[in-house]
Amino acid sequence: MRFLYIVTTYHLFQISSTLSPSSKNVCPVKWSPVDHHILNISKDAFTVNCCPDFIEKYGTCEPCPDGTYGKSCEDHCPQGYYGKQCKAECNCSSLQECHHIFGCICPVGYTGNKCDQGNIGLKAKKC
Repeated sequence: MRFLYIVTTYHLFQISSTLSPSSKNVCPVKWSPVDHHILNISKDAFTVNCCPDFIEKYGTCEPCPDGTYGKSCEDHCPQGYYGKQCKAECNCSSLQECHHIFGCICPVGYTGNKCDQGNIGLKAKKC
């Protein structure tokens, strides 16, 4: 009598130089099949990236800097929002502009809470 043994192995590959799946704020991303094959590695191969709104710094996933969000913190806050995680909403006067990091700011040459003082330093000089 002959016996046939079939041995299968289950491999879970992680492709990342510094992050691990157990790190904080990490989102594993499965590799997509290419013509129903995963580059002859494993059907369960994945890479490890920081989750949206986080960026990799020194091997850890840190929150995006103020005024940015999204994948790898590539995007500035949408118009009208600013600050940490873009959660603060600008309520600017008609003379102010909403800056993605600082919120309401005055145009060059103007000061005051509502940018109503000024035109400082913008007068033309006579030659």
